[in-house]
Amino acid sequence: MCDRIGAPTAVSGLDLDFAKQLLLKGRLKLGTVSKVDCGKNGKPGPVHSVDPHSPKTVSIGATINLTLCAG
Repeated sequence: MCDRIGAPTAVSGLDLDFAKQLLLKGRLKLGTVSKVDCGKNGKPGPVHSVDPHSPKTVSIGATINLTLCAG
C-alpha cells in the first residue's frame, strides 16, 4: 500500500471551502491559511499557492498550507 501521494496543486484558483473539501478527500489536513497581495488585478479569495507543492510527495495525513489572494 502506498503511503505517499503527490502534493496537491489542483486547489490553486479554487475558493477556500472547495479546497478544504479536496484536501479532506485526498486524506490531507489543512494547515495554515495566509493571504498575499495579488496586485490591483487580483481577485480576493481564491487559493494563490500551496505548500508543499508539486513535484514533492507527502504522506497521507500530511498538513498542507494554503495562501489565498487578498486582492
